[in-house]
Amino acid sequence: MRSLAFTVFGDPVPQGSKRAFVVKNRAVVVDDNKAKLRTWRSEVVAAAQVELNGDAPIDGPVKVSVFFYLRQPKR
Repeated sequence: MRSLAFTVFGDPVPQGSKRAFVVKNRAVVVDDNKAKLRTWRSEVVAAAQVELNGDAPIDGPVKVSVFFYLRQPKR
């Protein structure tokens, strides 16, 4: 079984709340913390792409283990 491991430095950004509304008869869903979330997702994707190193996408079942190492709160 193929293994893929990568590290993303920085503070993880939670999904946050979503807001939904209708524009021209179309439903639109927006993240409340859009800018921070987009940056975090981009960093995760970039780290994964570096690890894949141009290999073909994974085809088949995938097991995912995620570890977060967070700074200790000041208080």
